[in-house]
Amino acid sequence: MSRHVSGSSTGELGGNESSASVAESSESDDSTSSTNESGRCCCCSRASDSREAGTSTTCMGFLVDVLNGISQVCFFTNSCAGVVFVVAILIGTPRTAVILGLVGVFSGTSFSWCFGLDVEARKDGTLGYNATLVGCAFAFAIPDFWWAVLATVGAAGMSAFVAAGLLKVIKPQLTLAFNFVALSTLAFIDLKGNHGGTRVSGFTWNSVLPQMNGVECLAAILNGVSQIYFVSSPISGFIILLGIGLASPFMTFSTLLGSLVATLLAAGCGADLPRIQKGIWGDNAA
Repeated sequence: MSRHVSGSSTGELGGNESSASVAESSESDDSTSSTNESGRCCCCSRASDSREAGTSTTCMGFLVDVLNGISQVCFFTNSCAGVVFVVAILIGTPRTAVILGLVGVFSGTSFSWCFGLDVEARKDGTLGYNATLVGCAFAFAIPDFWWAVLATVGAAGMSAFVAAGLLKVIKPQLTLAFNFVALSTLAFIDLKGNHGGTRVSGFTWNSVLPQMNGVECLAAILNGVSQIYFVSSPISGFIILLGIGLASPFMTFSTLLGSLVATLLAAGCGADLPRIQKGIWGDNAA
């Protein structure tokens, strides 16, 4: 009887030990699989985070390139000044200049990214500022807004290619790319529409300075600065001078001096007074 009990007890112990070992092995398998799953999840989350970080970095880099392109219109690289210049263009007239200017610089910078043009030139805004000028000029020269948008996208993108090509031959190429692309496009539009154009009067050699008071003269000088971006507004001109001051106070002084000398000279030679007041004679000197 005792032997039978002990045998039964031994059998029960053996069964318990085997079931315990099975349970331990299943637990170890579960822990291993959970470890593997957590490792895979960790790796996936890290890869996702790195992709998101890379995307955000690319977007920020693109935005900085765009703002540098806007600031390079004044021949320096400063993304903060680019923001200031956007505000200045927004205040000036025509109002569409800020839209087409941004369309232009986005188009030029995008073409530079997509076609792998000169990376350094793209980053410092050299491939974007001609495109900015193309958009601002078309806002002034093309009355139909949607045609101006289409022309800006194509011509601004082309200006990046022209600028990249010119940089291999001429450094700095200044606004050669802008002049080539913008004038070619406007000439094609004018011939296509057979507009004919209007003749602009030159100097009469009779001074119009006596017809201008101090406030009007100051406004004309500041308008000459704002006409760098093809807009007319004394406030825009003042804001542009502030933006230039972020890079160099001396550049601010020389810009204002250039517009001053050109405006006074044009008035002294009897240029058309409305054009003087709009800053037309001061922008190139600025």
